[in-house]
Parts: sequence; structure tokens; C-alpha cells
Amino acid sequence: MPFPLDQAGQMTVSIPMDSLTIVDVLCTVDPVVGFELKESIVKTGGFDSVQEAIDYMVPRIEKAWQKHSATKSMSAVS
Repeated sequence: MPFPLDQAGQMTVSIPMDSLTIVDVLCTVDPVVGFELKESIVKTGGFDSVQEAIDYMVPRIEKAWQKHSATKSMSAVS
């Protein structure tokens, strides 16, 4: 099956990604968010598509960001 040319197709095409690969990707996000994200954000066993990985991880990254920001704000007040 050829790789889709459109973005929607690229996001949903079945491309198995193991959890170790996704942890490597997660490490590239650390400098962007400014702190180390825990590997537990990644689902054991990996994902079947880019969209599945995004749908699973983004809410968890957002939650980690909010927790980190709250902790940072609390330490600035002290």
C-alpha cells in the first residue's frame, strides 16, 4: 500500500510504532516544554498510527505541563 499524500491520510495510515520509538520521540519534546517528560506518558506496546499516538499522548503532555507549571508557580511564591 503506498503512503498517502494527503495529511489526513498520513495521520491515520497504519504505521506501527513501538513504545521505545515513541520514547525517543518524546525525548525531542523535552527541550520544547522545558522539563523532562516521564516515559509513562507513552502507552506500553506503542501505537498503530500517528493519530493514535497524538490522541493518546497530547492530553498527558498537557497534564504534565499544567502540573509542572503549577509546581513552578508555587516555588516562585515561596
